[in-house]
Order: sequence, then C-alpha cells, then structure tokens
Amino acid sequence: MPFGKVVELLEDARSAQVFDINICGGEPFLHEDVMRVVATASRSGFGLSINTNGVLIDRDAARELSEYDVIKNTQVSFDSHLATIHNSTRGAFASAYAGFLALVEQAGRRDLAPSVGIVLNRLNVDSVDDTVMYFSQHTSRFHLMNLMNCSPLACTRQQRRVFNEVMLPRLLDISRDRGLQISSVTKRDLGAHKSRFGEAHIDCLAGYTSLVVASDFTVYPCDVAPFPLGVWSTRGDLMRIYERSRSLWAARQRPWCYDFVDGSANVPPGDCRGSFGGSRCEQEDGQGR
Repeated sequence: MPFGKVVELLEDARSAQVFDINICGGEPFLHEDVMRVVATASRSGFGLSINTNGVLIDRDAARELSEYDVIKNTQVSFDSHLATIHNSTRGAFASAYAGFLALVEQAGRRDLAPSVGIVLNRLNVDSVDDTVMYFSQHTSRFHLMNLMNCSPLACTRQQRRVFNEVMLPRLLDISRDRGLQISSVTKRDLGAHKSRFGEAHIDCLAGYTSLVVASDFTVYPCDVAPFPLGVWSTRGDLMRIYERSRSLWAARQRPWCYDFVDGSANVPPGDCRGSFGGSRCEQEDGQGR
C-alpha cells in the first residue's frame, strides 16, 4: 500500500464515518511507512489498534507508539511462552519477546500494556494456562482465538474435550485470581459456554460492523473470509462497498468465516503457512478433526 493511497483511504473512511481502524497484516511493521500511517490515523481522530508479532519493534518504535497512545490497543501474538513451541509455529521468539517487553516498558503499567493474542492449536492448547500465567506478569489482557481451518495444527477431539472440561474452568480461576481479562472466558457464563473449535474465530459481525482492506485494496468481510466485496480506488468507494456488504450480511444465516471453515465455500486447499489469513488448509490428517 503506497502511503499516499493509505492517506486517501483514511480520508474516505472518515467521510464514511468509520471510527475505529485496526492495522494488521501479515506483519504491519514490515511496511516502511507504518509509523506515518499510525501518526496520520491518530491525528485524524480514529480509534487505533495494531496487531503485530512484535519482532520488528525496538525501543524507538515502542517510544513512538507510546506518543500516539496506541500501546494499550496493541496485540502481540504468541503461541506459547515456550520458545520451542512458538518457534515451531511462528519463529523468532526471542525477537518477539524483546519487542513485547519494549512495549511493556513504555506502557509502565500492566493494565496499559499490550494484550497477548494466542491462537489455540494442538501444540499449545494443553499448556495455555501456563502461557497465560507467564505473560500475566506483564499484561492483564489476553485474546484466545481458534485456529482457522488448518488441519496439521488443529486440536484433536480429545484436546478439545479436555480444553472445554478442564482448561476453561482453570483459565476462569486464573483470571479471577490474577485480575485478568481473557476473551472467551471472562465475558461468558462458563456453564453455558463451550469453545467452538473450528467454527468461528470470534462471535462477530464481520461485514456488517467491520471490513478488511487488503494490501491491493480489495475489500473483504474479514481476514479469514476471502470473499471479495469490491476494490477500493477513490473517495466514496468505501461506503458503496459497505452498502453491498451490509446487504449480503443481512441475507446470511451465519458469520462469513463459517463458510471458509466447514468447506461449504469453494476455497481451494492450500498450505496453512502461506494462505489468506494464515490458514486455509483443508487436508485431513486423521487426528479427529
């Protein structure tokens, strides 16, 4: 995304009365102008949040993000507190952790520190409580997400059962004891909640309350639903595309991401590591998926 076009997109978003902007990827800090984008979005009055792997964040970057008051709305992705697990799925644990600590240092308080995002998979689901405990010394906020449609890393049926019956109550106890906010745990009546592995990333209104603009300016309902709604080019396009998206959403029976998880959509199988949104692998592995 050329910086000049990003500025035009932000101006169109403001005209369309968009109030929140999330900068994500891929990895947003690979963009050479990411700090200029952050500054422009902040000065334009948008609520701003960032999703990052933390690898490219140093103390200077953390200091600049602090100036724009965005650290508390930054989420850093970790698949584990154990380098062996994190490196097997994402890599560069040491750099990611150093970047995370740089943000924590600038935040100054645990409740203002970046949140930690954890994608549940067969390698980390059995120790996610230990991961939460480890990072809780630095932050009070965690976001647990389901792995989307990637069989080689999908949790087995046994792991899902244990997570629902043992791990969820354990995480609830941890959140209460340590004053944490853990999405999918502290916002629900746990007795009525069972984690819906493989069904949806989150309970969402993607395509109705939010849109995703990719690096080529194609607009999608969300980052795990590669259904093109249109291509943004100039002022007015965003509202036009949103009106189409809202109409399609109103006619649907379930969130967009379900279509790209259960195989009902015509999405070609691929390698989990290189696909849209990071996971679109539909290869069965015989492990109870």
